[in-house]
Amino acid sequence: MALPLVFYVGLTPGFVGLLLGGGPALSRFMRQVVTNGVLVVFAVNYVAFFLYASATARDDPARSPVPVLALDVLARLATFFGLHILIYALSADWFGSFGGSRATALRVVAPTLARSAFFENISGVYLYATLVGRVSNAVEIPWQRVPGM
Repeated sequence: MALPLVFYVGLTPGFVGLLLGGGPALSRFMRQVVTNGVLVVFAVNYVAFFLYASATARDDPARSPVPVLALDVLARLATFFGLHILIYALSADWFGSFGGSRATALRVVAPTLARSAFFENISGVYLYATLVGRVSNAVEIPWQRVPGM
């Protein structure tokens, strides 16, 4: 998660200076990274690697890797989206984020995550950090089916 986070901070105009100034901006940024980012990236990758391990534990060379890869994508998306819903609602309660309104927190989840695909917000950092594990699965699984590999 560190590399996408460094890119995000570096590419956002004025953000480095704001964070170097310390104070509330730095503490809120760090709180967001720890309470949202670390949890989301860990959980998404944990679920995906668990599913990958269970799916590949059965040594069946005739089985296609396509269902495993499809399940991986669906599990990552569902976990990513579901955890954001939960964390946004809890952030409204615990930290007063979103004006302290759970309804507002839930209303902004979909637009926020849609923009994360374009690296327009910090959720994009978490999205791309979870994709690193996805790439390794997508490359490794098809090669497991090739005899002699």
